[in-house]
Formats: sequence, structure tokens, C-alpha cells
Amino acid sequence: MELAGRSIRERVMQALVVFVVFFAYDYLQNAVDWSYLFAATALFFVMMLVIDGLSERLKSRS
Repeated sequence: MELAGRSIRERVMQALVVFVVFFAYDYLQNAVDWSYLFAATALFFVMMLVIDGLSERLKSRS
């Protein structure tokens, strides 16, 4: 199954990388905020869907 031209696995892996990077940064700062981590990861996932969907729409119009 694909979402806006990429597989769900790819999208989940991208979001997981964002989560791990933000977690590592927060851990090094000694200020892990779980709500921020989950919100940022979910926002990244949604924004990538929107950006890829818009780029696919623009490609199909050309």
C-alpha cells in the first residue's frame, strides 16, 4: 500500500528517524519531553504526506 507515492514502511521509518534524533537531542540536554517527541513525530509524518501529495499533484498537471 502506498501513501502519496511512497510505501507506508518508508514513511514510518522516516518518522522513526525523526523521533530517535529528537530523543537523542533531548536526552543529551537532559530534558526529555514525551509529548513534544510524539507531537513532532506525528507532525513530521503528516507534513511529509502533504508535501509529497502536493508534489505528485503538480507532476501530474505538467
